Amino acid sequence: MKETFSTKLLKKSQRALFIVTGITAVVGIVSFSYSLFNFGDLKIPNVTAAFATLSLFSLFLAIGLNIFSYLDRYEEKLFQNIENSKRGIEGERLAKELISKTVGTSHGAFFNKDLPTGGDIDCLILGKKGLILIEIKNFSKQIRLPLFWTKGFDDPRNEAKRHATSLLEYFVENGYRKPLKIRKAVLYINKEVVYWGKQEVFNIRGLDRFAPYFFSLPLDSAITEQDIAEISSFIEKLK
Repeated sequence: MKETFSTKLLKKSQRALFIVTGITAVVGIVSFSYSLFNFGDLKIPNVTAAFATLSLFSLFLAIGLNIFSYLDRYEEKLFQNIENSKRGIEGERLAKELISKTVGTSHGAFFNKDLPTGGDIDCLILGKKGLILIEIKNFSKQIRLPLFWTKGFDDPRNEAKRHATSLLEYFVENGYRKPLKIRKAVLYINKEVVYWGKQEVFNIRGLDRFAPYFFSLPLDSAITEQDIAEISSFIEKLK
């Protein structure tokens, strides 16, 4: 796995933590040593100066411990994000293996295709059943998909519809003129997803439900071998 932005931040925070702790220790040692060398006798002014130096050391130590605590919490959050990322990557890998095995040689499966207008399509399946667009989601906990669009929440069903529209526009721009229906689905690796409302997007809850979904799809009589070859060439041009 390549070093991610999160892991780089984690390493930087660890280095910062050691630097801050080291500086605090050095300042404390130097300050205390200075007080001993310069105020060795126990006269009142000298004792006061020693206590002032000790207070200064305590202040630096408190600041260092606060920063240490903050970075510790920050690192814990980063570790959690990294674990979630690893879990998501592993889930997508399993989903891709399952899809490839299920569709076999009867259909072509294309993964992670970038659209010219922006956005990444997780999976496209092309063959006698037509063109199927699938978004793969691996939420780590139960979520509820809203009945209507909610500000600040990107419903994966809306994402699938946007990508399908952009893909059709891309085909037209490249000279494809025949009507083309794109079946849209969201494959949730986590079965605990709860969704409300219908949005013209099929919801597949769990990897074990992908095969029944795929095999239940009827053949698309409107698509020909020539259409499949032409559409396939367009998809392969996408990065």
